Amino acid sequence: MSQRELASKNEAAILRALAGVGQKRVAEGLGISESAVSRMKSGGELAKTAELLAALGLELHEVGSLHMRKEVAESLRVLAALGLELSPELMTEKK
Repeated sequence: MSQRELASKNEAAILRALAGVGQKRVAEGLGISESAVSRMKSGGELAKTAELLAALGLELHEVGSLHMRKEVAESLRVLAALGLELSPELMTEKK
């Protein structure tokens, strides 16, 4: 994923979270006015923050969500597929 794509993804995550929580609550949490939060959106401040995070190689995710490197996810997918292909005889413990 390019830095530009990552920045766009980060900005979308920020805007989704902002919409979910609400500008009023965010403003109260930051100790600023609701209009100041609105200006952050329209003035490009959130986009710049998203670009900064992307330049640092950071990707935003919701708290509590599970994320892993693509290589790890692909390895787990392959192992699961192999496990499902095994016959029941191979999956029982031999004594």
